[in-house]
Amino acid sequence: MLACIGVQLFKGKFSSCTDPAKMTEEECRGNFIVYMDSGPKQQELYPREWVHNDFHFDNVLSAMMSLFTVSTFEGWPQLLYKAIDTHTEDMGPIYNYWVEIAIFFIIYIILIAFFMMNLFVGFVIATFQE
Repeated sequence: MLACIGVQLFKGKFSSCTDPAKMTEEECRGNFIVYMDSGPKQQELYPREWVHNDFHFDNVLSAMMSLFTVSTFEGWPQLLYKAIDTHTEDMGPIYNYWVEIAIFFIIYIILIAFFMMNLFVGFVIATFQE
């Protein structure tokens, strides 16, 4: 159920350009310059690419995998930060654009990771002890 809600909330919003100044896939063309720490004469040229986050909510199966990541507590803060930065579909992230969406992940952690997992483990243990 929460995977379907995640698809409705985040479908197509977990993509970004390797150049943070570009917001759409159409703008994300060509190359950009990155200046190194040692000074303005040290620079490197990188290609702009429109990249998709490894964990996303574009379909229910991907949403379930993303929510599984949240329930294991491995790497879920990065997913939370990406979700907070989501803007609109097929647009790049805006820093802290949608802070309220953290409530979705907190509810998921409370309902699934704590309550349902403990209920499932207790059921399995009770079943095998009989």
